[in-house]
Amino acid sequence: MADTHAQNPMPLIIGGILLFLVIVFFMTSMLISERKQPPPPVYIDQQGQEANPQMPPAGHVAPAADHRKYGSVPFTILEHIWSGYTLTIVTQNIEPNSLTMTGFAAGGGSIPYGTDYTRIAFAGGEKKTVSAKMSTSCSPGTSYELNITFDYDRDGVRWQEVGAKPIIGKCG
Repeated sequence: MADTHAQNPMPLIIGGILLFLVIVFFMTSMLISERKQPPPPVYIDQQGQEANPQMPPAGHVAPAADHRKYGSVPFTILEHIWSGYTLTIVTQNIEPNSLTMTGFAAGGGSIPYGTDYTRIAFAGGEKKTVSAKMSTSCSPGTSYELNITFDYDRDGVRWQEVGAKPIIGKCG
């Protein structure tokens, strides 16, 4: 009996091509699955320690931002006054690099949060005055205590900074 493969080499050629394509497919899919995933959100607790990245710190809502920090980095509040429906703060970027503040919020306790989502560019060390429209008015002489949260971009990465302590003052 004669060898049929010697007479017709097409089945071997087609089989080789199919084997080659299967190998290329599996190698490509392995390379795609090995791509680096973005890092999970980093949560820093009130004491400056890294918390469980899968769970926001107790009492805080998970951030919309990619990262969340607590404390006075990179913005610090130098002055603040709440007059009528407007909270005005003087803040400084205490880092040497430029940052863009994408928003800030103030409120807490029985005071609903007031917000401002204007993009404001800060050079390293620069001070600027920013304001938030509050949902309630503050009468002159009335005391206030507000938690502050800053949203900002650093090198294309979104961050959120939650103040380590509230700002306290009297309405103007």
